[in-house]
Amino acid sequence: MIRDKKRKTRKPGRFLRLSFVLAGICFVVSVTGLLQICHEYKKNQRIYERAQKEYTRPQKKKQNQKERHLQVNFKDLQKKYPDAAAWLYIPDVLSYPVMYCGDNTTYLDRSYNGLYDPAGSLFLDQKCDPDLSDQHMILYGHNMKDGSMFGSLKQYMRRDHFLKEHPCFYLYGPGQERKYTIVSCRQVDWRDAIYTVYKKTDGGYGQFAREILGLSSEKSNTKSVTLSTCSTEDKRFVITGILQN
Repeated sequence: MIRDKKRKTRKPGRFLRLSFVLAGICFVVSVTGLLQICHEYKKNQRIYERAQKEYTRPQKKKQNQKERHLQVNFKDLQKKYPDAAAWLYIPDVLSYPVMYCGDNTTYLDRSYNGLYDPAGSLFLDQKCDPDLSDQHMILYGHNMKDGSMFGSLKQYMRRDHFLKEHPCFYLYGPGQERKYTIVSCRQVDWRDAIYTVYKKTDGGYGQFAREILGLSSEKSNTKSVTLSTCSTEDKRFVITGILQN
């Protein structure tokens, strides 16, 4: 009987030791994973901070000008990175180069410099013209948890006054500065009509502008840009702006 009792008391001890070992392994793996994620976030942040310092500089505010505009050195940027088609800027929110290479996969996991980066890059839809001449264009970016790339756009959903504080965005191209007023912020299905690129020669844009963007007949020929990022597993968050003349 004494031996039986010893056996019964030893088994739980072995089980507890094994549980502690497994828990320790899981903890180390989790911490290592978190450190790796943090490292990737910081690496991405440094890459784009360097790009901003090297290729952009703020312009002086003009009289009655609310936001400080950017000046982008596209000559040097495109000389080193030919896929750089534009630069997207939302004052006090984000500032990134926009890439174009004719497909929607290359820059999903590559930085603007062409190197592997889980955060990827902002990029134009493959159907867009990189000279920014289309009537309706689409820009994609990852919804990063640290707020980088298009991760900051979720503030438009979460904060009531964010749209009022940041009502427009700028899209720069070689010799171009375009200001877009935001007219729509919403969650959509990936098959939504908002994901239609309208070339400068395409018909039907006026109807799209009225029915999908809610523009008046007078503004139905105004060009537009949609910024798109993931929201939930089967939804996308989109922000659409119309060009200010």
